[in-house]
Amino acid sequence: MKDTKLAFVLLLVLLMIPVLGVVAQDSAPVKWPDLGGREVTVAVENLYCPYNMIKDGEAVGWDYDTFNAICELLNCTPIFKNALGRHAHCYCSRAV
Repeated sequence: MKDTKLAFVLLLVLLMIPVLGVVAQDSAPVKWPDLGGREVTVAVENLYCPYNMIKDGEAVGWDYDTFNAICELLNCTPIFKNALGRHAHCYCSRAV
């Protein structure tokens, strides 16, 4: 029984080493690339509340909030294109 407890404690310590190593690292500030205000096309469907929808004539939801925040970090302008399912990739591929 004593050997089992010791083995269990050793296993826990070994499993914690990678976690503690990541936490102990110095975290340098992230340098985001600067896209220089370039327009980026984002395909959305506006069908899945709360992710993307039209509410009172305004496009709202998690997708819009997320891409606006990403573009704020990258210094770009999101252009949202309404796309349905299988056609979403067409909008994105033409914008490249």
